[in-house]
Amino acid sequence: MTTRTEVRTAHGRLGGTLSGDRAVRAFKGIPYAAPPVGPLRWRPPRPAPRWDGVRPATAYGPVAPQPAIPATSLYFAGDQSQSEDCLYLNVWGPADPAERRPVIVWFHIGAFLFGSGSAGAGPVSDYDGEALARAGAVVVTVNHRLGRLGFLAHPWLTAESPDGASGNYGLLDQIAALRWVQENIEVFGGDPTRVTVAGVSAGAASISALMTSPLARGLFHRAIAGSGGLFGPVAESCGINDLIQDLPAAERSGVRLGDLLGVRSPEELRALSPQRLASVHPQAERPFRMDFLPVPVGRGDFDTAWPIIDGHAVPPDVRLLGPVRRDRGSQRRRPPPVDPLRPRTAQRAALRRARGAGGGAAPRPSGPARRVLHPPPGELIAALLAAAVRWGGGGR
Repeated sequence: MTTRTEVRTAHGRLGGTLSGDRAVRAFKGIPYAAPPVGPLRWRPPRPAPRWDGVRPATAYGPVAPQPAIPATSLYFAGDQSQSEDCLYLNVWGPADPAERRPVIVWFHIGAFLFGSGSAGAGPVSDYDGEALARAGAVVVTVNHRLGRLGFLAHPWLTAESPDGASGNYGLLDQIAALRWVQENIEVFGGDPTRVTVAGVSAGAASISALMTSPLARGLFHRAIAGSGGLFGPVAESCGINDLIQDLPAAERSGVRLGDLLGVRSPEELRALSPQRLASVHPQAERPFRMDFLPVPVGRGDFDTAWPIIDGHAVPPDVRLLGPVRRDRGSQRRRPPPVDPLRPRTAQRAALRRARGAGGGAAPRPSGPARRVLHPPPGELIAALLAAAVRWGGGGR
């Protein structure tokens, strides 16, 4: 009994695998854009080349270059090869779909430094879409550029760009993956008019950015962002990911990085290995250590490796999305962002000041309030994904 299956995409035929009961088919390591290597490093993704014959799609593609971390880390990407040639995605769907099904596109965790679309939840767990495919969805997981290869802004790179922007290459990869979905997902049994984007942590921050981006307009129709978002206000540094840089600030960070690396031209910058590019770290304010990170980090360490407001992929005239409670009719000030580097007592005092003079209870809203519930994150994400699977034709 054969366990192979084929589809024909816009770029060529793919050979995938069937599950043991032949109910679900999987296609792994599908190129959705050209390899961003050599002169294509720090450029928007280009279309994937076409191929002749049947391309094997039975193994995950390489993951983006990233620091080595313990296999026990939540950010562990698995024992997979790393390469700048990393723009691959994976698809699970019904083996013989009787009708087009809703699509879930999953963007992985990892602080935009770690992870992949094929692993990232521990040494024995990965983002296998078979269970959701059995439940009635077509599932797509995505690799994209990470770290400085994915988010470096620099005046040299901005000058090269016809869009007058640099940075956010990892976000542009995600948008390219969503375009690929629109062009190809029907042959896998998916409905391109019912696409839900979903993610947790850095994946949720990606969802925030995609919801603001004019480049992503029309490419998806529902969004699930769990445990994270892109927060403001705009600042000279992204801090510890509680702030966000605009393009001028990000370019200044890029210039400082170039000086530390000793490069004098974009050609010299592109000639650096991924390891050398990641090897220098500007002195951070109040550094702290996490076991899964190779060096202590602090404020400013994620500059050059975090999404920015570049005026192209992320426009300057929108409010980036995070978990905000809105009480209709309330004039209360929004509580300040929690800073994990501040003593907890200072955080509580700041929250009391925001809630009302003298640290007392906040005044009751004059209008009806929106009730906010906080189920366990795992239960919340499972429920939302189940809702995406059940999603019918409404909102097309």
